[in-house]
Amino acid sequence: MRRSSPDKILTAHFRETAGRSYRYDGPDEGAPYFEPHNRAACWLKQHDPLDRPCSAVTSGGRLEAVHLIGRQAIRRVLSQNLNTGYIWQEDGGIDPNDVEDLIELAEWDPRNSALGCTGHHRRLDDHATPEFVLGAEALPDDFLDFVLDWGLESEAERKFGGQVREVLERREIQREGVAW
Repeated sequence: MRRSSPDKILTAHFRETAGRSYRYDGPDEGAPYFEPHNRAACWLKQHDPLDRPCSAVTSGGRLEAVHLIGRQAIRRVLSQNLNTGYIWQEDGGIDPNDVEDLIELAEWDPRNSALGCTGHHRRLDDHATPEFVLGAEALPDDFLDFVLDWGLESEAERKFGGQVREVLERREIQREGVAW
């Protein structure tokens, strides 16, 4: 059965937030692709170990919103966690009727977004070779909060390597010092 399309407000906010995530202010030589009108740039390029040029520069590609953890992985993990009671609300549980809505909110949570050119995006998603993996230290604080809030620690560790656990532990300690 085909899932319904996500709410346009969720997808628009996700894309808009990704577009604000990184501005390039450096020299033009070797620069990531950036949009001249607002200098929004490919956030992923700075983390490419082979320093490949952005596809937007080399092939007329474009910038697009990137899910740092893919929607399918989020759906898989949260379907199991929410349906087995791994994640609980303070009032004692999650209404089974709300599970799909919660998963959709997580899939389009803008804290899981970044801006990337088509080429770097495909390499991050393992759809192009050679791929590349973001190091744990490169992950933004908003993304770490997303992972902690939705219980996606194991998925983040799988995708970004073993050092993610240490980075998440440090972030959790930082968050404990901040009144929410």
